[in-house]
Amino acid sequence: LFEHGVGVTASLAEMFLHQGHRVSLLVFGETMLSAFPGYGKTQLHRVMNCLANAKVEAEGRASARLDFLPIRMFPSHALMIVISPLMTGDRAFFQRLRAYEYQALLISPDPIEFAYPILSQDLTNRLAIRATRLERLIQLSDIAQLQIPVIDWQVNQPLFPLVRNALIRSRGQRSKE
Repeated sequence: LFEHGVGVTASLAEMFLHQGHRVSLLVFGETMLSAFPGYGKTQLHRVMNCLANAKVEAEGRASARLDFLPIRMFPSHALMIVISPLMTGDRAFFQRLRAYEYQALLISPDPIEFAYPILSQDLTNRLAIRATRLERLIQLSDIAQLQIPVIDWQVNQPLFPLVRNALIRSRGQRSKE
């Protein structure tokens, strides 16, 4: 899932920069990496460099860092795209984003569907998978209730039509607020 997240981040950064948007990047992994907001090819190079140096971190530590993220470093109403399979406690981070009036989009690669082909299909695993899917649906629903578009991404499916639709819906919600 990490490699899928890195690839999608690179593609999104390239797309937004090509459209003339300012892009920044924060990577929570073994170490926190960042590319401060910028434009153009130089910024794309900075983002790609961060992504090339990103490493997976032990479960739970990156999520704890979200509590200390200096959220006010971005302009008001900035769009924050978060790519995360979600962990317990991530809802509080999304509440903070909304409290500071940021626009957010969650792209959540589905770890259950990703791992499903390699899991044995005995009764115990089938019940565990079912329970885990329900827990994930509840987490995604909790974040969606914050008026944050959520993409439950099956990594074997194309992402860009989902992103485009979510951003269109997000702009529609902003104009109603």
